[in-house]
Amino acid sequence: MNQVTIILMIPILLAMIGLIWTIFGAIRRTMNLVEIAKHRAVADQKWTNLKRETLILKKPKSLKKQTK
Repeated sequence: MNQVTIILMIPILLAMIGLIWTIFGAIRRTMNLVEIAKHRAVADQKWTNLKRETLILKKPKSLKKQTK
């Protein structure tokens, strides 16, 4: 391999490293977003359950008698 080939290969190698770095960064960011979405879904479910419980507690007595 002569010098010209080595000089031409350096930017290609740098570009490949940059591409791989970008792909791994995107994968890591996506995994992070998935984790955030999971936590948000759990929080939303807890909030929905809490709202449902408070609605059941706030039911008027007449409705409670009808449901029994």
